[in-house]
Amino acid sequence: MFQKGQVDIFTIEAIELGKVHSIQLENTSQDPKQTWFLDIATFKIMEKSEGNDKEGEKKDEEKAAEGKKQDNKLEYLCQRWIGVSDAESDELKDAESETTLLVQETMKCTVITSDLPDCGTDCQVSITISGDLGRSEVMTLDNGQTDNFQPGKTAEFELPRLPYVGSLTKLCVELTGEVSDEKAWHLKQILLEDISTGTIYPFDFNCWLSKSKEDSKGIFVERPALVQNQEPLPVIAYQLQVFTGLEEKVTTDGDVYVTINGSHGNTGKRKLYLNDNGEKPFDKSEKTDVFTIEAVSIGEPKQLAVHKEGSSHLQLNKIVLKEGQYAPKELEFQYSDWIGDNKEPIEASSIETRPSEMVEPLPEGESQPETKGKWELFITTGSEDDADTDSPVKLTVFGDKGTSDAIILGEDIPTDQKFRTGATDRFEVSIGDIGRIDKIQLEQESDKVDDWFIEKVKMVDMDTKATFSYKPRCWLDWNQGPGAEEYRDIALEIPALWPEDDKKVTKYNVKIQTSSEDNSETTANVYISLYGEKGHTGVRQLRKSDQEVLFQKGQTDLFKIEAVDLGSLQKVIIGHDGKDGAFGWLIDEITVETQQVGEDPSTGVKSYIGKNDKWLSVEAEDKLTERELMLSAQESEGSQTDKPANWKAHVTTKPDEKASTKAQIMITVYGEKRKSDELPLGKAEGDNFESGKTDEIPLHLDDLGKLYKIRLSHDNTGDDPSWYPDKVELEEIERGQKVSFPCDKWLSRDEGDGEIIREFAAVHEGEEPLPSVKYQIEIATGDDENAGTESNIYLTLYGERGDTGKRLMRIQGQDKVVFAKDATQTFTLEAVSLGAITKCIVGHDGKKHGAGMYLKKITVKESAEAKEEDLFVADRWLDASKDDKKIEVELEVYKGTVFGPDKFDKDADAKALLEAMKGAGTNEEKIISIIPHRTNKQRQELLEHYQKTQEKNLVDDLKSELKSDFEALVVGLMQTPALFDATCLKNAMEGAGTDEKALIEILCTRNNKQMKEIKNVFNSEFRSNLEESIENDTSGKFKTLLLALCTTNRDESIDIKYAQVEADAKRLYNRGDPFLGSNEEAIVEIFTSRNRCHLKTTFTEYEKLAGHSIEETIKKELDDDLQEGYLAIVKCLQNPAAFFAEKLNESMKGLGTNDTQLIRCIISRAEVDMALIKEEYNKAYGEPLEKAIKGDTGGDYEKMLLALIEGNQNQQMRRLKMLRRRRGKCLRKRR
Repeated sequence: MFQKGQVDIFTIEAIELGKVHSIQLENTSQDPKQTWFLDIATFKIMEKSEGNDKEGEKKDEEKAAEGKKQDNKLEYLCQRWIGVSDAESDELKDAESETTLLVQETMKCTVITSDLPDCGTDCQVSITISGDLGRSEVMTLDNGQTDNFQPGKTAEFELPRLPYVGSLTKLCVELTGEVSDEKAWHLKQILLEDISTGTIYPFDFNCWLSKSKEDSKGIFVERPALVQNQEPLPVIAYQLQVFTGLEEKVTTDGDVYVTINGSHGNTGKRKLYLNDNGEKPFDKSEKTDVFTIEAVSIGEPKQLAVHKEGSSHLQLNKIVLKEGQYAPKELEFQYSDWIGDNKEPIEASSIETRPSEMVEPLPEGESQPETKGKWELFITTGSEDDADTDSPVKLTVFGDKGTSDAIILGEDIPTDQKFRTGATDRFEVSIGDIGRIDKIQLEQESDKVDDWFIEKVKMVDMDTKATFSYKPRCWLDWNQGPGAEEYRDIALEIPALWPEDDKKVTKYNVKIQTSSEDNSETTANVYISLYGEKGHTGVRQLRKSDQEVLFQKGQTDLFKIEAVDLGSLQKVIIGHDGKDGAFGWLIDEITVETQQVGEDPSTGVKSYIGKNDKWLSVEAEDKLTERELMLSAQESEGSQTDKPANWKAHVTTKPDEKASTKAQIMITVYGEKRKSDELPLGKAEGDNFESGKTDEIPLHLDDLGKLYKIRLSHDNTGDDPSWYPDKVELEEIERGQKVSFPCDKWLSRDEGDGEIIREFAAVHEGEEPLPSVKYQIEIATGDDENAGTESNIYLTLYGERGDTGKRLMRIQGQDKVVFAKDATQTFTLEAVSLGAITKCIVGHDGKKHGAGMYLKKITVKESAEAKEEDLFVADRWLDASKDDKKIEVELEVYKGTVFGPDKFDKDADAKALLEAMKGAGTNEEKIISIIPHRTNKQRQELLEHYQKTQEKNLVDDLKSELKSDFEALVVGLMQTPALFDATCLKNAMEGAGTDEKALIEILCTRNNKQMKEIKNVFNSEFRSNLEESIENDTSGKFKTLLLALCTTNRDESIDIKYAQVEADAKRLYNRGDPFLGSNEEAIVEIFTSRNRCHLKTTFTEYEKLAGHSIEETIKKELDDDLQEGYLAIVKCLQNPAAFFAEKLNESMKGLGTNDTQLIRCIISRAEVDMALIKEEYNKAYGEPLEKAIKGDTGGDYEKMLLALIEGNQNQQMRRLKMLRRRRGKCLRKRR
C-alpha cells in the first residue's frame, strides 16, 4: 500500500455521517523512512443496499434514470508529508504524524440576470462565498462565453476545489476589472448547488450593481444564505463618516478602501469611490464624506482597516461608524495622522484602528428621521408535515400613517423555491411612507389554497435597522388541513411588537344573518372589514363558514377571523362583487363576538350587533353592493341577560299620542357601590312602551348599593323612534323595595332639545334627589394645519358620583357640528350631578376622510354662568395616522401650576433664548421668563425648532451658560417626563451608593402608562433594562416590592369588589404571622395590583380586624427602605398631594438642602397636582411652600422654582378655591 504514484482504495462502513467535510489521517510509524507524501484523498459515499452489489448497482441506475445526482465524490487536497519529521532533511523537516484535511468542494453557480431594459453588463463578475468557518478566495466567473450577464440570461459556472467554509452564511458579488461610471447590471438571483449533495442555496438580489445609478447598491453586494432551520443574518446599511484632516494638502487622488471587521466576519475590502451625495471624496481638508456600505451583519464591529493606493497622501482625522443611518449608537475610530508620508510619495499604505469611544449620535431632543420604507421580510415555514404552500402569498402592511399596497411575495421566484417546509425565505419589500408599522397581514391569493404552517415572521428596516418579529405558529387555511376546524380564515394578521407595545391578537366570530325574504340569498364573493378604535382588519374574503353553502335564505353563517386587537368595535363594511349574476343580497344583521387569543373562552367575551334593512344590489335604489353598518355593544352569552331576574323595571310611557316607540331602549343603573352594565329593556319592535302604558320588565342587577340614578337611551331605529317616558320604578323582587325615578322628558332627535340619552335621579323618602346639571363643555382645537374635523366627537365625564356615559357632542338645531382649526365649540351636556369632576374620556368616530383632530383643551362648567371651571389639557392629536394613532384619550382634571400661553410662538422663544445666551454674559431673567411658563409639550416643540433653525442643541447651549442647581433644574425641565424620571432612576443607581428615596418616590407614585414609558426610555437611552438594574442594585424584600411595581399590573378602574376586599383584608392581617411573613407574596400582589378605591376600602376593613391602621403595622414591623416603600404606597393612595408636600418639606428641613430631591419633586408635579400640594404644605407645616423655598434657596435657582409653583396667580387662585371643595372621592359602602 501507499506506493509512489499509486492509488489505494478502501471501503469503510459507518453510521450515516451526512456530508463528510473533513477527514483525519495519522501515520503511527516512528520510522522517518516510513514518512509518506500524500497528494490527494477522495471520498465517495456508496449507498449500501440490503441485497448484493448488483442490487446496489441497479439502485444507482434507477436513481440516474430519475435524474438524481450521482457525483457524490469529495476531494481533500493534502500535498504534504505525513509521518516523523527529520530536521536534517529539507523535505521532511515539516512533516507531521497527524493531519486534518478539509473537503475541496465543487459547486455549480447559476447566475440569473433580470430582463429589464439595458440591465446587462460585459464587466467581469466575481463572487466570494462565506461560511461560519471562513471564506473562499475571490473567484471570477468565467465559462468561456461572452454574453453571460445579458438581460434575461441564465449562465452556469463550475467552481471546482473550493475550500470548505462550513455552513454557508453569505454570498458576495462584485463587478471587477475596468468598471466605468456608465456600467450597470441588474442581478436577479444566484443559485449555488453543492454537487456532492444536490443541495441548492438560493440568493435573491433583485438589485442594480452600478457606480452611478441612483437606486443601485454600488458594485459590491452581499446577501445572506437562506438555510433550512437556520436564522438568516440581517443585511445592514453601515454608515461611515470619514473626517479628513486640518492641513491644506491632506487630500488624495488615489483609491481608498475600507474593511470593517466584526465579531462574526468582515465586510470585505470596499472601495470608497463616491460618497452618498454622488461626489468625489477626500478632495479638501476638514471635510466629512459619508458612505453607506451595505453588508450582511458582521456582528459587533471591532476594527476598521483603511488601505490607500496611489502616490498621493491622505490625512485622516477620524471615522464614525453606525449600523444604519438612524442607529441609536455610533462608534468613533480616532486616527489623526497621515496614511503614508506627507512628504515623500508612497505606492501603498494602510492603517488599522479600533473604536476609541462610543457616543450618542442624536443630540437630545432631536427627533429620529422616518424610515424610507424599504424592509427585509423573513418568513419561516414550519417543519410539520405538509407545512409548505404553492399558493401565491400576498403581504399588506398597516402603519400609523396608512396602509401599503398589496405585495405578492417573490412573484419571480419559482414556486418550488419558496415557502418550503422548514425553510426561511427572504424578501425585500417597499411599503412606502406608512409611518410606524402597526401590523402586517399575510394572505394566500388563490381560489384554491394550500394548508400552510407559518412558524415565524421577522421584518427589518433596511435603513434604520428597526426590527420586530412574531411567532404565529399556526395554520393558514380553510381546507381540510390540521387547522381547518379552529381557523377558517386565509388571512393572518401579525402584530408589530415593538418594545413598548402590548398588542394582542383577538378572535372575531362573525355571524351574518341572511334575510328570509324571497331571493335574499347570494352566490357572489363576499368581503368584510371590521373597524374599531385601534384600526381595522383590512378587506377579508368570506369564503368558508360553518355552512356547506354560503348565504342562503334565512341562514346564519359563522366566520372566524383573527386580527390584531381593534379595541371597541365601531362598524363593519360588508359587500360583494356581484359574481355569477348575483346582483342582490339582503342581510338582517351582523353579530361580532370578540375573544382575545389565549384567554379563557368563558371570560372576556364581548358582543356587537349591526342592523341592516337595505339590499346590497345594483338594482337597489342607490345601486350599492356595499354597506356600512354601525355596531352597538350587546350582552354576550353567560352575561346579565342569562342570569335570573332579581329586579323588575316598571316603565311608564306618557299618555301622549307621539310618546310611544319601537326603538331598542337601554338602561344603566347607578348605585353607591358600582353601576350596572348597559341593559336592554325589552326588545325593539316589540309591544312595549305604548302611550299611557306601564311595562313590567325583568332585570338582573348585582349588588349596586343604594341606587341614586339611572340613564335611559335608545338606538333611534324604527319608523318613529321618539319616546317620552313618564316614570321608571325599580323593584327588588325578594324584598319588595321600590325606588322611583321621575322622568318626564323626551328622548328624541325631533322633539325637545334633541337628546336620546337622559339621566334621572332616584327619589328616596325624606331625602332631596340629586340635582340635574347642564354642564357647559368647551372644546378647543389647535392651530395646526388640519387640526379641525368633521367627525362626530364623543365625551364621557367622570366624577365622585359616577359618569355621564358616552355622549355625542351636538348643538341643538344643527344636523352636523364642524370643528374648525384654532376654534372653540360650546356644548351642553345634561346629567345628574357628578359632584367633583375627576376625568373625562374624549374621542371621535373617525368616519370622515382626514377625520383626525388636534385637541387643545376642554373646559367644563356646571352652567353657562358659573365662574369656576375644570380644565382638561390635551395638546395632542386624536388621529389614526399621527403620534400614537389613538382617536380616543383619557384626560384628568388639571391641577398643575404651569399654564403655557394659548398662542405659543416657538420661533420667538427660540430667538429670545438665543439672544439671552449671546455675548460674554447670560440673561438669566429672560430664560426664567420663558422656560417655566411653557408646558413640557411646548418645551419639546421649542427644542426641536431651535435645533432646526439654529442647527444647535438648545440643552447643550443652556448647559454651557448655566451652573450648579440652576443648570440641573433647567436641563430637567427640558426633558420629557419619561426621560426625566428614567434619568433620575439611572442616577439613583449609579456610583457606590443607591438613592433609595428616589427609587421609592418614582416607582411608588407613577401609573401604568407612565411606568411603561419610563421603562422604554430607560432601555433606549441607557441601553439597559430597568428591572435588571434594580435587580443588581437592591436586595431582599425591598427589591421584590420595586420589581413588582415595575410590572405595571395595577388595576386603574374605580370598581370595588367587596368580596375581594374582605379576603384581601384577611390576607393582610394573617393573625399570628408577621407582616410580610409567610404571606409576603399575597401582600406584594395586593399593594401593587389593586386599584386605589379598592385598597382604601381594604385598609378600612383591615383596621377593623387588627384594631389599628395599616400604617401603624408597617411602622411597627418594617424597617428602613422597606417601611418607607410600603408607607409611600399607602400615603399616595390616600392623598398624593400630602405625600409630595412631605417630600418637599423633607428636602428642605434641617441643615442644608437636598436639591436633587427638591428639583425632582417640583419638576415631576408642576404639571400634575402642584396646586393641591401647595395647599397641603401650608396645612401641614403652617407656611406657604413659596416661603419655604425662599428661605432655603437663592438667586436665579430660587426664581425659577418660584416661577414653576406660582404660575399664573390669578388663574391659580380661582382653581384653588374650586379644588378645595372638589376632591375626587371613592364612593364607599355606607355602614
